[in-house]
Amino acid sequence: MSEVMMEKYSDCYLDHLRSPRFMLREESPDFEASGRGRIKGGARDSSLTIWIRLNDDGIFERFAWRARHFPRAVASTSMLAELVMSGTNGRPLAIDAALAITPFDLARALGGFPGHKIHASFLGPAALRLAVDDHLRAQGLDLQASDAEDDALLCHCHTLTVRDVIGAARAGHSFDEIQNKLGIATGCGSCEWQARAIHQMHHNQPPGH
Repeated sequence: MSEVMMEKYSDCYLDHLRSPRFMLREESPDFEASGRGRIKGGARDSSLTIWIRLNDDGIFERFAWRARHFPRAVASTSMLAELVMSGTNGRPLAIDAALAITPFDLARALGGFPGHKIHASFLGPAALRLAVDDHLRAQGLDLQASDAEDDALLCHCHTLTVRDVIGAARAGHSFDEIQNKLGIATGCGSCEWQARAIHQMHHNQPPGH
């Protein structure tokens, strides 16, 4: 993981921050989306929204995103959009390949960035998974199962794993309730955005979805 942890921002990171790819300036995209995913933050009406359109073969045709009061998500979501739409040999990716992009893939592609900012790179992949699930649901198809490493440590302050958040989310608990009950993101707070993303991916979903 050391190759993604840098003391300062790379030139590539700054380029995506200053000239984000596929980012909307308007409230909605100029195309008819087949799926939308939104991750909500905890303050100032912050959110990250991704709109997608896929063809009948599950290949991405369009990709757009917009961040509200989420500056930390701009560069990594811009890189996610570029990877999905450029893929290999300049061709857009299929669903499976797009969902296989990890936060650490984004960090590497951006040339690394300060370690305390790594949690911001979890937002784009989480919103993309929600958008794909929205597309599949509209098509009457099976949703993509989460590939999160359930036993991975999420909150170091309270020794909580991804599985702890998934279980509480599937039981129908709101994020505020999880914070009060488990203490997630009430210590240093560095895990909050990743925890919120995981919560929204699994809230009220039965096991296996």
